[in-house]
Amino acid sequence: MIPELIVRPIIYTSHREDWLALLECLGAVRLTDDPAWTVLEFRHGRVALHAAEDGYPDGAVSLGFETDSLEAFLAAVPSTPAVRVEAHQAGHGESVQVTTADGLRFLIDPTTPSGAGNGGLDTWTEALRIAADVPGAADELELLGLRRHLTETNGQTITLRAAEGTVLVHIGEAGAPDGEFSVGTTDLQGCHLRLLNAGIQHDVIDETFGRTLRVPCPGPAGSTLWINQPDQVPVGAVRHD
Repeated sequence: MIPELIVRPIIYTSHREDWLALLECLGAVRLTDDPAWTVLEFRHGRVALHAAEDGYPDGAVSLGFETDSLEAFLAAVPSTPAVRVEAHQAGHGESVQVTTADGLRFLIDPTTPSGAGNGGLDTWTEALRIAADVPGAADELELLGLRRHLTETNGQTITLRAAEGTVLVHIGEAGAPDGEFSVGTTDLQGCHLRLLNAGIQHDVIDETFGRTLRVPCPGPAGSTLWINQPDQVPVGAVRHD
């Protein structure tokens, strides 16, 4: 049996305090508070803030996960011809490194001890994995224990769920960013009111499938944090669960 995963993408930033204010406004709670490495927990899933560095400039996002036992994960998920899964010594300690068929590398780290309570909102982590081969990238995530939730009939996006958090595999061309980060919620109005009360600039976007919130990300101009409320009756998608 594959140990459960928690979705925990990494945001590389030189604007840590602004990100903390935004994420905590959306219900995230700090689990660690090192200025170079801060992990926050939503009701479902996590996100880490890492100091920007060479190769990971301000605003870059990388896919990442946590699990309770690296040893059990390595035993349950052997490498395949398409996906390499191996023990890895990262700068912050022991980890598992996954290398996909298209060359993407990301880490699975030991689970950060959880704190008590939450920020009062039903929010969760949504990581975006950009890939030219959407079905192939989704298959790779299934090998790691994620489960397919929705497949758009146009083939451009497949949504998978981990034990905590969600990964959306979306079509992209070679050279596109490896990933992005967004927030899912069942309480978009609650998020909207919290952002208003905190004085955080954002836009409310009405779309055919419902409303979303668009928040300028701290850091480089032009980057956006999307806050999404799932459509209860998805149109143009096949549900798998």
